[in-house]
Amino acid sequence: MRPLTKQSSGQDISSRELASISGPFSGCPLTYWHRARLMPEAHDRLDEWTRLIAVDDCSAIIEELKTALIPSGPEAALRQAEILIGSYPAREVMNADIFVRAVTSVLAEAPKDVGPAVVDYLTRTLKWLPTRADVAKAVDDRVRPRQTALRCARDHLDEHARRNTEGAGDPKPKRWSDLSTAQRQKFDAKLNQALAHAVKGVPPQGEEAV
Repeated sequence: MRPLTKQSSGQDISSRELASISGPFSGCPLTYWHRARLMPEAHDRLDEWTRLIAVDDCSAIIEELKTALIPSGPEAALRQAEILIGSYPAREVMNADIFVRAVTSVLAEAPKDVGPAVVDYLTRTLKWLPTRADVAKAVDDRVRPRQTALRCARDHLDEHARRNTEGAGDPKPKRWSDLSTAQRQKFDAKLNQALAHAVKGVPPQGEEAV
């Protein structure tokens, strides 16, 4: 039997599947599992009708991503910068020390798994030594999805809290379709009175809420 990792959502991810997760959510299995709801397109549609990620999963995703966004620091970044510059002919570098320092400052802000991925990508795809801007863009392309997913997970938690507060503070039905027949008739009568008051100046009668 293959070993499984149990997620709080009740889903199982095998260790083989965990190892195969790459890209921006490498090392973040639960984030990867919910990635469809953590993308900008889904986040832009977040409202009272959205099916939310479970609270426990949101909390776990936030912790995953906070860890996955910790900067690697200058020591690890320096090693990656040296690999990057060493992958190209020396004649392409005007001043190796300045280049290494410039690139190290960018890679030091990247998570520890992003630096090696960026260097691998750049040395595979660019024939000429990349600029500092090239390195910064490659880092941003890999970090931004994590930042977006973190913001989405926090917004899901906030929406959970808003719905809970709204439900506790106002137990009355929110939709006309949720009302009983008597409540609908009462609501319609009150609405008609309000419309008459607005259009003809007839004062509304009765202020009792449905």
